[in-house]
Amino acid sequence: MLRILLERIQPFIVGHVLVAGMLGAVLTRVPRGAQPLAEPADLSEDPIDRGVLDSLRELGAADDPTLLSELIDSFLVNTDLRLEKLRAALEREDAEMLSRAAHSLKGSSGTFGAVNLGALCQQMQEIVDHNGTEAAWDRMRQIEVEYERVKQALAVELGRAEP
Repeated sequence: MLRILLERIQPFIVGHVLVAGMLGAVLTRVPRGAQPLAEPADLSEDPIDRGVLDSLRELGAADDPTLLSELIDSFLVNTDLRLEKLRAALEREDAEMLSRAAHSLKGSSGTFGAVNLGALCQQMQEIVDHNGTEAAWDRMRQIEVEYERVKQALAVELGRAEP
């Protein structure tokens, strides 16, 4: 089952990895010693790019109508784990682990259309790379708030919550 799933989503993931790479390339870089990037996401915006979800839904539409639900559940479980790693790295002031965890979360967020969440993770990476872990606490709080918005939007998408 996993092999079949991977074969079906591989072209989609490759495309989103390329998009995520391009997103990283166009985001403004923080000059050494400068303050962090832009303000957090506009809370009035939809936290999910619906086009990305539609593409994921199409992957399993005919053969496996539960595919989207399974993918979203996997994303949520993995994101919870990645957020735990982010928090642990911040508490230990482990800049390398923090940067890797933020990078990983940025990629998976893009795959599921959580563009604002991915951008906040990109910003965290840059903050850590240029200003260390202490400066990343504020961005961590913003990531947690945005992730709650993403979880709610995905729950609504799957019919598990009211809009």
